Amino acid sequence: MISILYVDDERELLELAKVFLEQSPDFHVDIQNSAGEALALPGIGNYDAIISDYQMPDTDGIAFLKAIRASYGTIPFILFTGRGREEIVIEAINNGADFYLQKGGDVKSQFAELSHKIRQAVARRKAEISVIESEKRLSDIINFLPDATFAIDSSGIIIAWNRAIEEITGFSSKEMIGKGNFEYAIPFYGDRRPILINLLLRSDEELARRYMNIIHDGTSISAETNLAHVKGIPFFAQIKVSPLFNPRGEITGAIESIRDITNLKKAEDELRAAYAQITASEEELREQLEVVAASEQKNREYASRLEFMLGFYERAGASEKELMDYAVEGAGIVTGSPLGYLAFLNDDESELSMYAWSRSAMEECRLRDKPIVYKTAKTGLWGEAVRHRKPIITNDYAAPNPAKKGYP
Repeated sequence: MISILYVDDERELLELAKVFLEQSPDFHVDIQNSAGEALALPGIGNYDAIISDYQMPDTDGIAFLKAIRASYGTIPFILFTGRGREEIVIEAINNGADFYLQKGGDVKSQFAELSHKIRQAVARRKAEISVIESEKRLSDIINFLPDATFAIDSSGIIIAWNRAIEEITGFSSKEMIGKGNFEYAIPFYGDRRPILINLLLRSDEELARRYMNIIHDGTSISAETNLAHVKGIPFFAQIKVSPLFNPRGEITGAIESIRDITNLKKAEDELRAAYAQITASEEELREQLEVVAASEQKNREYASRLEFMLGFYERAGASEKELMDYAVEGAGIVTGSPLGYLAFLNDDESELSMYAWSRSAMEECRLRDKPIVYKTAKTGLWGEAVRHRKPIITNDYAAPNPAKKGYP
């Protein structure tokens, strides 16, 4: 049901509007004779929409609108008045009114139009809130990634800069988000220049002038470079970039993850040098080859994990449930954990709502009807990270532990 507050100094009009609008079971209308009385209501911020006259004693509709915007944000606000001067309309729109309707004419048509505008304004606000919540959850997941990761929109403006990249570069997300003009290149190359994220749709010939070991995987590209440096220290980087899509399949930006593989490359170089100098027995040679094979396997594992993590962004058009399930499975691959859960805290941090379980967790848990909401204080070992506000590692899950509370 849509809750509405209607404020007007004409009592008869208030009563008439309430009767007409509440003919729809979707509407519940409260009425007040002045803006002052309305602003004194303890629950004014909980209404889905506010309708107001313009000319009222003490506080007019524009002043009322300004007060609502200052204290309660983007609650849909419709100015419904007999005053039709152009300057009033302009002032209302400039101060954040969602719609401006003029009184008069056929009463039935007038309130039908008002009803339509209420539904339109409320639906638009719900859509905006949904987008904000989705972007916040996506940002939280990006921050969860262990590799340095950032994203840009189609104009090259930075829209995400995760904690891992903050730690590597020393540049915070507050400093970077919202900047363009190749600002993201400065922490790695010392100047503004196109980097792999900008060359996603370029030819391999152009890529090869700046990168090596270039691999295409669908719409993604991975490559390596030894030209990068952070905080003045050069390093060998393995990079993967993928486009970001909206639900219509249009490219809206791109995301890039960077992994420091300097030690791995040094190990490979040392192994190659050692191999060239081997004059020892067949047993010694076999041992060296096994080390090389293990090193190459680890490199493939790194690439596989990186590919799985960035596969999340190739599913930008998927449903929220699909994204959550994919994130949990990806976390299991990255960490090597056999079981995984994804839950979100409520505002006062008293409850954890379970959004996704890994397939192995679903098979392992013996509860037929698994609860969705858990009290934070009563969660078992998996709630320790929330309570201590830091990562918790338990190497022997089966061992006695006072933090176990009967939950998984």
